[in-house]
Amino acid sequence: MADTSRFPAHSDSEPLLTISDVAAWLCVRKGWVYDHTTRKQSLLPCIRLGEMTRFRRADIERFIEEHGRGAA
Repeated sequence: MADTSRFPAHSDSEPLLTISDVAAWLCVRKGWVYDHTTRKQSLLPCIRLGEMTRFRRADIERFIEEHGRGAA
């Protein structure tokens, strides 16, 4: 097991979300999420870890709030 004591505690201790998690949350296809994270101007805020794409819950909540207002 890795020694994580040298890394500072992070206040956002929630696990990062996967493309599948976000797709289920937004009720869209995984392809839609992937498409909106791979554009030059990414619509969905994401974190790239090598070939993996992950999302912070707070970023997706902010995305929903901002785009929900625009639709009203």
